[in-house]
Amino acid sequence: MRYLRIKLDGNRELEIKKSRFSIGSAEDNDLIIPGLSPRHVVIYNIEGKWILIANDLVLLNGRNFRGETEIQDGDRIEIDDHVLEFSIKAKSSAYFRVLSGRDAGKLISIEKSGIMGRSPAAEYKFSDPYVSRVHARITVKDGEYYIEDLNPKNPILLNNKVLKGTQKLHTGDEIRLGKTRVLFVNPDEKPEEALYVSNRKPLYIFGVLALIVAVFVSTYWYISRKNALYYEHVSRAKIYASKAASSDEVVDKIKYLNMSLHELNQASRYGDVGNLDDIVKANLEAWQKVMGALELTSRGQVDSARIILKKVSGLIGNSETFDRIYARVQRLSVANQALAAAEKLERSGLKKEAQELRRMAIKYMASYTPGTRESESDYPESGENRRDYGINLDLDLPSPEEPGHIKLESKGLLQEVSYAQEVQEQEPSITLPGPEDVSIDIKMNVAGRKSASGDEAKKAKVLASMEGISLLELKNLYDSGDLDRLIEKARAYLKKKPNDPSAEFYLNVALREKRALKLEKQGRIQEAIRAWSEVLQLDPYNKRAKKAIIELGSR
Repeated sequence: MRYLRIKLDGNRELEIKKSRFSIGSAEDNDLIIPGLSPRHVVIYNIEGKWILIANDLVLLNGRNFRGETEIQDGDRIEIDDHVLEFSIKAKSSAYFRVLSGRDAGKLISIEKSGIMGRSPAAEYKFSDPYVSRVHARITVKDGEYYIEDLNPKNPILLNNKVLKGTQKLHTGDEIRLGKTRVLFVNPDEKPEEALYVSNRKPLYIFGVLALIVAVFVSTYWYISRKNALYYEHVSRAKIYASKAASSDEVVDKIKYLNMSLHELNQASRYGDVGNLDDIVKANLEAWQKVMGALELTSRGQVDSARIILKKVSGLIGNSETFDRIYARVQRLSVANQALAAAEKLERSGLKKEAQELRRMAIKYMASYTPGTRESESDYPESGENRRDYGINLDLDLPSPEEPGHIKLESKGLLQEVSYAQEVQEQEPSITLPGPEDVSIDIKMNVAGRKSASGDEAKKAKVLASMEGISLLELKNLYDSGDLDRLIEKARAYLKKKPNDPSAEFYLNVALREKRALKLEKQGRIQEAIRAWSEVLQLDPYNKRAKKAIIELGSR
């Protein structure tokens, strides 16, 4: 018999004692090498020859190779960073080749006399439960091999005849113990390869028929194997896509979608995968953009991140993970806009309104943790350090009654907001129309002093603070629960400024709140609870949503 040995990376040696030996990354391989394809290389012993089948690209003796070839002594293959060297040695000792049963494919070298059976002490062990513990005796004498039945109650078949007493074994003899069939081969008498060679003169007609049958069988086998590989890869692709859908982490979604796309590319080699690969690729690109948006958010580029997320929302907007990320980025955009608008209001002399916007900004910039209790004021709890997708906020908040300093700090984003005690004088009284009006009627009276500038200068100041007034108007409509008016105003602002973060945010949350109210009115309790949960995900501080969920949940 010709034995095959493999030297791995120049140091580890393996002797192949099976008719089939597989190498790859799957856990059921005989040799597991991470980083390879699941079944990269398979080695078969067929009629005494060692056959290598490379399912994926390898370097065979320095040449790119994929397919089937007979292994020669000294052959060398390279797979990624691993080197496998083959050596084939011929041994003259007889052996058993297990043809069927639990040990099918096993090669058992016969080195000495011994017992065949299921006993752990047997020299030639079998795992077939129908084989007796001590079933037969093999005797080796002067280069000849004999078999003796030791358990007549469980007879042995030798070449389909009941074995009686002791008989000499010859190459090609078939032994049956229990449900196990064993082929005996003595290379000194006749090599195994000779068993498959016919000594009869060829009969051409039968040769042609045999060739036709062989072609038919080969074609059928190829098609069957092709279909099997196709469905195996498609099935894995669907499993990975399902894992991506159920994962809560963006990194995991990208990883599993990459794996799914790889499996679909493999499947396309054996059949048409339709538009499955396009769907997976589109989802993969969308989640990669989400990852980029998170990176922008961590650097303080919140508006850029929001615009990216808005573009991919049509494709992956049904994902809870995406909704959660998008909601937080929207709130951060509103907070940034509120801080910028507060500065304009401050310069225009509208200190009270500026302070209100700053309070809203602080509330939306602070991360929301489900289950925590909110303060009665708009301020988050003092000293909280929380994390919001890469945004670290260090808040040192004074009490609202005392003058102080608020510091908002994040990666790539540093803004300082100061406020002072209200001046002990009458606040400016301003009457403002909606932002869509062209003419503005302003009445400003400050006790104890007269304005040195004219009406035009006052108008310019108010126009400069118009964005802040618009934002406050949306906020007040939202807080009051006037959803119809809020939706009307938000849509009007978006017509003039399509990417306005506050108008977009308040329109989105108002539409969801109206839907929740409609479902609640129709008595669809569970759907209403889910709708209110969506509202709460967008705005964790919505008291109407919290109250509705508690009331509906207690019904």
